[in-house]
Amino acid sequence: MRQDFKEKLCSALRSDRFIQAKNYLVLDGVPPEGEPCCACCLGVAIILAMEEGLKLDTEIVDLEDGYEAKVVKFNEQLYELPQTVCDWIKVGNNRRLKIYMKNEEVKELHDGERFTNLDALNDRGVPFSEIADLIEKYF
Repeated sequence: MRQDFKEKLCSALRSDRFIQAKNYLVLDGVPPEGEPCCACCLGVAIILAMEEGLKLDTEIVDLEDGYEAKVVKFNEQLYELPQTVCDWIKVGNNRRLKIYMKNEEVKELHDGERFTNLDALNDRGVPFSEIADLIEKYF
């Protein structure tokens, strides 16, 4: 991951600008630059990349499970980073920000696996501050 973007992402995840959401990238529309937003950790990365100037197709759609909230599709993606974002932030094709841990670092939080995706941790309720710690360590 680009060092400058990593710093920006970790700072944003630790700020109170973003309200942590689960299961979708961004809820209730793309906010004006610098405004609060309800997003998962991958959604925060997308919003920050767009604020840096990356152009993405966006579409606001109704949730399919009967809730009244709306979600945002970015280049047709609801659940993972569009490849254009991966290219922008320099993570290859790692669209769910998978991390690999050493044996001694495997914790119950990660279900005993040596790898996990940050979006999966997000959806299990791991706080943004802990996700930021993992980004600093593994990217």
